[in-house]
Amino acid sequence: MAIETKYPEFVQVLKNNQIPTTEEEIHLIFDNEVKAQGSLINNDPKYSPFWRLITSIIKKPYFWLLSFLVNTVLPQSFVKTSSGLFLDLYLQSVNLKRKSASKAQGFVIFERELGAPEILLPAGFTISTDRINDTIYQLIIPIETTLPANAVSIKVDCIAANTGGGFNLSGGYYCIPQTPLPGLLRVHNPDDWLSVPGADTEKDSDAKERYRAQFTAASGWYIDDKYKLIMSEFGGVKADQIYIEKNAPRGPGTANAYLLLDSGTASAPFLTAINHAIRVDGYHGLGDDMLTQALPEKFININIEVLFIPNIDTDEIEKVKHNIEQYIRCVFRENQAYPLAMKTWPLTLFSFSTLNQELRNTFNQIASLYFVNRDFRMAMEIVRIQQLTITNMPHA
Repeated sequence: MAIETKYPEFVQVLKNNQIPTTEEEIHLIFDNEVKAQGSLINNDPKYSPFWRLITSIIKKPYFWLLSFLVNTVLPQSFVKTSSGLFLDLYLQSVNLKRKSASKAQGFVIFERELGAPEILLPAGFTISTDRINDTIYQLIIPIETTLPANAVSIKVDCIAANTGGGFNLSGGYYCIPQTPLPGLLRVHNPDDWLSVPGADTEKDSDAKERYRAQFTAASGWYIDDKYKLIMSEFGGVKADQIYIEKNAPRGPGTANAYLLLDSGTASAPFLTAINHAIRVDGYHGLGDDMLTQALPEKFININIEVLFIPNIDTDEIEKVKHNIEQYIRCVFRENQAYPLAMKTWPLTLFSFSTLNQELRNTFNQIASLYFVNRDFRMAMEIVRIQQLTITNMPHA
């Protein structure tokens, strides 16, 4: 019997204080205590049922208490290792709350033929995506909306069907109307469609980043962490995905903050709301001219050849190719369908060999995989996909 834990440092704390943590140590202390108390019981062979019962009665509750101490009490005593409700209490101590889940808000564009009739879209009309890692995402038109006759391009506000950051998809994903519409050429979400990003309930790791920012900003000096704290109050924005540039990028006394979302692009209305908070609502510092922007984008073409395992039919090949495409697009922050996938980051080296290995580990239908592209290093920018081409590799 031993303590099962992911916190060996806390087990070491017990050992440093001469608290027994193994079955052998407990057994030795118990035997010594029995002798010290002058017990006359001598039925103590290793396989004695009576003695096994007594030692078990002693050891099991002891290990329960040790496990509770090492896995719950001690970890929740520190912000770094706390979680759940205990972390919420730490957040409250610095006047913060865990951010709740929210729905993405934005708009789609209906493009129609010249002379298309007037159409009334009922409240609740949906625009969907193709299946992405077995999930279909939907936007809902919340109110009854009229598409006027002869209008060839109409912007319609919409909201995600559910809460979560997974709905913050890049342009072009939402393209399937609930029902066919007369004269409709296509419906789509443009690149800048996302006016308010959706968000999941804040994770412990992200909440801890805001806690650190709040704690370091408690002095009232509006330094980097204070700005990050203000910006990260907005849904979909994480404190560790804000990059501050302080070398007077727009002239003396100026600073820029670049936002990186898990997926999608920060739109102009969303950035305007954040800039209003830091420039107009009384928060000043770093020269009093801080401007929030989306990270600059750099576009690349990606070409990949795939050799599939033998005896796989055409339909299955097309399905796997679609999933490979969505996985790669997730890596380049167009969707969040594969949470464990590597991601592009500013100021880092991007490795196509690592991506190659991830794809082979994820899709067992792949026999071989080859990227034409070479690894690249990013500056203060985020790389996006201009064109992604997946072709079948000639059989070796």
